[in-house]
Amino acid sequence: MGNIQGLQHIATGGNFTRNFQYSPEKNILEDITTGQTAYGFIHDVNGNIIREGESRHFAWDYADRLKSFHVQAGGDDPSQHAQYLYDSGGNRVKKLVRKQDGSFKSTTYIDGIFEHTSLLLVFSPTNFQLHPTLQL
Repeated sequence: MGNIQGLQHIATGGNFTRNFQYSPEKNILEDITTGQTAYGFIHDVNGNIIREGESRHFAWDYADRLKSFHVQAGGDDPSQHAQYLYDSGGNRVKKLVRKQDGSFKSTTYIDGIFEHTSLLLVFSPTNFQLHPTLQL
């Protein structure tokens, strides 16, 4: 099928290989195995990944665009929750990320070439810090 079957990482701290298994009927990734650990993938009817392993969750909109992503183990609050917003042409215009520590990160995309990120650290309802960054 032309899909990657394995990826070998060679590093000073240790080497490992990731092996990829695909569904032969649907040509979608079923799991990745690293050593003795397997990470399974669950897909929706369109082939979009909706769960990776037990803690990484994805949601997609009607046009198969990523709508949200969160990392959540068991019944705990998500350690990270991201939402993605799109314009009428289908271009991503905003990414909002909330972390478990209460911090928020907002990234605005303009024409695919301009990216502005603001990090908002919330310490209490009346005390916060804003750290804007700009990337071209």
